[in-house]
Amino acid sequence: MALRINRNRLREIRREKGLSAVDMNVLTGIPFSRLYYFERGTKSPTTGEKAAIAKALGCAVEKAFPKELEHSQEIITEA
Repeated sequence: MALRINRNRLREIRREKGLSAVDMNVLTGIPFSRLYYFERGTKSPTTGEKAAIAKALGCAVEKAFPKELEHSQEIITEA
């Protein structure tokens, strides 16, 4: 069973912009492993990381990290 602590639109927006995960690492300076956790929703970025990610994606923080989803928790069972 996995607990998702932060649902977001990072992967969706990144792909819409034609950016790879490596591009995001270069643009934000955030380690690839952390970016991966953020996209999966298993870890939450700091306020500064959210700002860097939004800037790299060319969108508002609220678009990448919608407030109504930010604090929701969803239990996902893995087979």
